[in-house]
Amino acid sequence: MFRNIWGGSFRRLHGPKVPTPDLRGAVDVVARLRSGPLTLYGWAYNSAASTTSIPVEIYVGGAHGTGTLAATVTADQPRADVNRVLGITGDHGFEWAVPAQYQSRAQDFYVYALDRSSTPTVWTQLSPDAAPLRLRAVGTEDYCQHHGPCIVDQGDCNSNAECQSGLKCVTNAGTNIGVCEDGGTLYFCTDTSPCPAGLGDCNYDRHCERGLQCVQDVGANYGHPYYIDVCEAVANGAEDHCLTTQPCSAGEGACDNDAECASGTTCVQDVGATYGFGADVDVCEATPAGNPVVTTQVQSIYRLGPSAPSTPSGGTSTENHVPQGWSTTQPSATPTQGVYRSQRTVTYHDQVFHAATAWGTPTRITAPTASPTPVPALRGSGPG
Repeated sequence: MFRNIWGGSFRRLHGPKVPTPDLRGAVDVVARLRSGPLTLYGWAYNSAASTTSIPVEIYVGGAHGTGTLAATVTADQPRADVNRVLGITGDHGFEWAVPAQYQSRAQDFYVYALDRSSTPTVWTQLSPDAAPLRLRAVGTEDYCQHHGPCIVDQGDCNSNAECQSGLKCVTNAGTNIGVCEDGGTLYFCTDTSPCPAGLGDCNYDRHCERGLQCVQDVGANYGHPYYIDVCEAVANGAEDHCLTTQPCSAGEGACDNDAECASGTTCVQDVGATYGFGADVDVCEATPAGNPVVTTQVQSIYRLGPSAPSTPSGGTSTENHVPQGWSTTQPSATPTQGVYRSQRTVTYHDQVFHAATAWGTPTRITAPTASPTPVPALRGSGPG
């Protein structure tokens, strides 16, 4: 008996003692690493020829001589950690992807390093303390803890960390078995583990990450059953983007009241145009020191035309804005052109310009003036 650097001991399985090389190694783990298949990882080498890669045999259901040979692999994978600790060179790591047929129930594996140059062949068991390596069955208690991180629909898991990236450990209340899921199952999103966009099932907005909302019965849009409620993004400036459960920061909307704005901000009505939203969108803005005095002023612009001009644009963030072709002075109508007016409302906080609405649709306030019809001169007749 001797002990390897990882704490396990080994047992040679051969007959009469003969001079043999010293076979060393260990089974590190059976797990899913790098998002790959369930794999057995280990290392083995021959101290008498440490630069040479040696074969490894894996038996299932019993030791060498009684069990079934499941695979023969070569310890020829790079293991810089082993070389560094033992002061050797060469490649001595081995990997074996466990076939699906061995994952449906618990299995005992026996792993051996071989020296085929000896007569007879020498098998040195690598399993810790010469005991079999127990592979738990998928779905049994703590499977993902020992052989994870698990892939989708596998368990039992105890936390998200035991599932592959992007999956969550969802516990079925009926069986108390945790299963790694990628969304689309009931109660997938919770208070303590809110979902990102596109995942469900959620029951409340608080079951979604900040800035998302739980939208009902849209699961079919994401490849889930239609009745699954999914976390979706609500665009800044859209209705219900701000909620009491997810208050908005300054410059975000639409809000309905101050409770939907973060601390230190206030829901200000009809200032959306200032932020690139619709003019009627209410937006959370930084609350001025004290309560500002809010005043409004209606501004008017004019132009002449034979018919109604198009609605002027721009200027919602400018206090004094006069579109091209318009004037702040009302002109007089002409015989062929009437006077048209467009108006907007400007808001001031403490007499300082705050925001302006968009210009309204032009309306005619004065019709064209008709030219007087000339009176023809009368030709008189002389006395006859």
